Amino acid sequence: MKSSLSRFLIAAAWGAASLLSISARDAAAESSPMNPEAARWSEIRKDDLVEPIKLADLQVVVLLPIADCSGSNANNRVVVRKWHCAGMMRLATHTSMSSVNLMVVPEDLAGPSVSETARRLEEEGVPTTARYLLLVDWQVALRDAGGRYYNMALASESALFDRLDQRWRWHAVHRYERYTGEGMKPDEVLRDLAWMFNGQVLEAVLDRAKIMSPSERYAMKWVPPDQALEAPAPDRARVVLFNDYSKVLKTYEFSPDRFQLLADADAGDAAAAKKSPFAVDLSVGTRSYLAFDLLPGDYSLFLGVNDRLPLKLQAGQTTYLRYYRGLLNTNGLEQVSGKKAAELKAEQRHAVLEDRYEPGYGRTKVRFVRD
Repeated sequence: MKSSLSRFLIAAAWGAASLLSISARDAAAESSPMNPEAARWSEIRKDDLVEPIKLADLQVVVLLPIADCSGSNANNRVVVRKWHCAGMMRLATHTSMSSVNLMVVPEDLAGPSVSETARRLEEEGVPTTARYLLLVDWQVALRDAGGRYYNMALASESALFDRLDQRWRWHAVHRYERYTGEGMKPDEVLRDLAWMFNGQVLEAVLDRAKIMSPSERYAMKWVPPDQALEAPAPDRARVVLFNDYSKVLKTYEFSPDRFQLLADADAGDAAAAKKSPFAVDLSVGTRSYLAFDLLPGDYSLFLGVNDRLPLKLQAGQTTYLRYYRGLLNTNGLEQVSGKKAAELKAEQRHAVLEDRYEPGYGRTKVRFVRD
């Protein structure tokens, strides 16, 4: 079995021709049920990462759908899937991925259990020197956008297994979408995949302290969805930020927008903001929201370089903010009432945390469902 798997494993070398010529093995598990167009921009389903992870301690294993990569159909979806299959096999050759310990294996080695999948990979000869194993599944979807153009969605499911403690520590779904024509150059596909891995899949695991941990400087902490509209502790101020910006002709939760909150004492203008320590640096997908508590005071909310909204955050009070599409497609930032916030919350989803507080919303269908 080890010798057969070695034909599939791809690190830095380009091996598309040999891989695509091999027929799929007897399936050890069902294929992923994930629908990229139904996937959220970010859905954190399990988060048990309590310490930083070094890149040297991480083994990334990408699951490749051999049957789809080598299918004989000529429809657009299959063609796009083949572009991405080839790109995934070249991923380790991209300059930004040169320090990542990455392998590509057939998806039929994966099952619904993360620990069982880790065991199968070890039996098949995948190196086990790294403490953490990051399993990455992915799916591509294509939707007609008129003429010879399409909206393409790529979604990834990632699960982190701690070999030392034999625990499943992380589980997330990420998605990005782009507008494309009939053809994509191989280098463009590779560039997109490298961006997705570095900016979404890997960053979320390697930079947890930066992305999700509370800010000690401002005593910041995340607030779960069921408490978002409540008042904070008497010595804290609460902010609920709604991304209500309508993206015309784009699918639900198409892409995130980046917001940065700074204390006015640390930032005089947008240029200075780039060099100042952020109270909160977050990305919120369309029709999503986040809530967090921090120290009272004067702050500014930045969107991009030029858009700035001054805020006076008072102890024991909640401030509701809405990002929206203004006239002539301009960006709008405004404070809204508690009544309006309740309406927005009923229509939107929490941007990062697991939706266990909101059972009315369906979650993304994924491959890994148990430890």
